[in-house]
Amino acid sequence: MTITNFRVAGRGLALAAATLVLAAGTAIAAFPEKPIRLIVPFAPGGGTDAVARIVGEAMSASLGQQIIVENKPGAAGNIALETVAKAAPDGYTLLLGFSTSLTVNPSLYKSNPVDVQKDLAPVALLVSAQYVLVVNPKVNVSTVAELVAKAKAEPGKLNYASGGKGTPLHLGAEMLKSQAKIDMVQIAYRGGGPASKSVMANETQVLFGSFPSTLPKIQDGSLKALAVTGPKRSPSLPDLPTMEESGYPGFIVTSWYGFLAPAGTPKPVIDKLGAAAAAALAKEDVKKKIEATGQDIQSGDAAMLASLIKQDIARWRKVLNDAGIQPE
Repeated sequence: MTITNFRVAGRGLALAAATLVLAAGTAIAAFPEKPIRLIVPFAPGGGTDAVARIVGEAMSASLGQQIIVENKPGAAGNIALETVAKAAPDGYTLLLGFSTSLTVNPSLYKSNPVDVQKDLAPVALLVSAQYVLVVNPKVNVSTVAELVAKAKAEPGKLNYASGGKGTPLHLGAEMLKSQAKIDMVQIAYRGGGPASKSVMANETQVLFGSFPSTLPKIQDGSLKALAVTGPKRSPSLPDLPTMEESGYPGFIVTSWYGFLAPAGTPKPVIDKLGAAAAAALAKEDVKKKIEATGQDIQSGDAAMLASLIKQDIARWRKVLNDAGIQPE
């Protein structure tokens, strides 16, 4: 090849590269051009599902494309995580990430299908939440102390509902069993919605439930609330004591929700989705809907969510080790 021909070829390669960059930039600028799938790791009716639908609806309006919620419960959230991790990294598949699926599962299972910090890309932090200890009214107790006394008098006779191993519903009950030295039997369901229904039907008697799945039933008398699990009382149930006020220092169970995408999703797409999430959370009607479920807005960017995931993986590893819960 002559020097002249080499220069011509070089210009051709440079022009082709520039064309590809321009095309990629144009595609990102046009994003989204079709509906976005939002994968939810639990069944409809629980706190995770409520957040997905409230925030997703508001984002659909600003992005100009529908966000379609798909519930994929099972394996303590791992089915949903794997679905998103294996999806194309183009911004059209998102995960409504739940804190325990992301940060407890790595220490709870010896074999996880997804490495959260390598296979998923944080997009935005959305909401934080505490839980409420409820019982079926037929249990005939009104305080945590009365529940503990009943459990001690009838060891192994009370069943508690969970949303699967490693969920806050499970960890809250196991913390109470450990601290109060009582025996209750776990009955696992595919999310907070089915778990709360089981307590209302008296299939199970005790639940550390999410506010979205329990608050309406507390208000209509189908469930009786005993305490909340946060560091302070809930504005939704201001007369209800915390677990700490009920005699269990350090008993705090909270969670958070965030959006994640498949690893390798272009940063401009991540940024656009994150900005849309932040704008949605800033809307007054979204704030009111979230607060009505007993949860709190906790808006944050991708970097904040990444930091929180790293921090909570370490925190829950210590909690599980201290409680003697071994990975399976």
